[in-house]
Amino acid sequence: MMKTYIAKPFDVLFFRNNKPFSAGEWFTEGIFPPYPSTFQGLIRTAILAHNDHIKDNGQLKNAIDSKNLVGDNCEFPFNIKGPYLHGAYDDKGHEDLFLPTPKDIVIPKGDNIDRAWQMGRELDASLKTDAPLRYTSEKPKDNFLHYAKELIRKDSLKEYLRTGELSICHLEYDIPCEEERHHGIALSHEETRTTREGQFYLTPYNRLHPEAGFAFSIETTHENKPEDADFNLNGLWGRLGSEARGVAIETADIDFCMKDKCKYTEIAKMGLFKIVLLTPGIFPDGWRPFGDGQISLLSDMNVDNTGLELKLITAINESPLSISGYSMVARSPNGRTIPLKKQIRANPPGSVYYYKIEGYDKEDIDAREKVAQWLESIDDTKLKFSNSTRETSHINNYYAKMGFNHIAIGIVK
Repeated sequence: MMKTYIAKPFDVLFFRNNKPFSAGEWFTEGIFPPYPSTFQGLIRTAILAHNDHIKDNGQLKNAIDSKNLVGDNCEFPFNIKGPYLHGAYDDKGHEDLFLPTPKDIVIPKGDNIDRAWQMGRELDASLKTDAPLRYTSEKPKDNFLHYAKELIRKDSLKEYLRTGELSICHLEYDIPCEEERHHGIALSHEETRTTREGQFYLTPYNRLHPEAGFAFSIETTHENKPEDADFNLNGLWGRLGSEARGVAIETADIDFCMKDKCKYTEIAKMGLFKIVLLTPGIFPDGWRPFGDGQISLLSDMNVDNTGLELKLITAINESPLSISGYSMVARSPNGRTIPLKKQIRANPPGSVYYYKIEGYDKEDIDAREKVAQWLESIDDTKLKFSNSTRETSHINNYYAKMGFNHIAIGIVK
């Protein structure tokens, strides 16, 4: 059973990327919201501390017992959705849950912004190309801009995925977080604390508004749950971010649901739909959620997809992300050296993939219903894949349980 929580920070937070501070530039780059791989560290550590598995010096009391409780680099005995930025409730009780903005949303240039719309439209059939691109911009580039806000309210996102456009009322919102630039300078020697010449830089910190925090839901998936283990996170606190700032965890009643039956029926009639990544995506085929024939590789499916095929039309994304982290399993005996995990490439949240569904008769009501059921089964889920390659299958499923690969689907107008 999934339990929902919110983690509220006590102070500003900084989530760094994999770029070293000594890269020779005068600024550092941050990540916001944090990756699921960062956030799961908060959850695991809070559970370990709550169950008295950590010594005063920060080391584990018993590595085997701790593995049975929270897993390791190979096993992840939880299923997590999130984290997502959550603001305060308004006067009407509406919650402010913020998700990544789809990268195919564009708005008109100028001051008279009355709506946002989907970026693509189908190319003329007479245009010949060997590339998988079948869509181009709906408006000339000098007439539109990509929507600038990196996060979008959940209600606005649901409307966009259902209709393909947004009215001005869905664009009027404030993100409950402000970026602050803090000064820093590198040290050449830890003991003397002397500074390093030419290593003055700015660092982006994030200050959440009062009552704002990171919403997430979690359930345990232990095959053999340790006796007397307590996985209730309510009232716990932990450390989050590159500087281990404190956060308090409390239960919350937050609706994460992105499903909408109306859009499944509409998509089944057209045979076109889009996938939007709500968290970074790690897929067997690299940058694509589905390669040729890979619809059959989806695991945890209880809906028949026999005969259905997906054809990628186009994708709107950016450069891949590098996902890593510290390996507590491989840390040195003295605890001073903690090696990094193997880097994994991931597709950035907000990436959009347009697909055409083939292999069914659009005029057949039963066939359309089968497609609608399949669409509902994958919407608002974390994609998991079965694969004959053990390493690939492990990477996909391990990180999906951590929170990666969360998708939502929408119509293509």
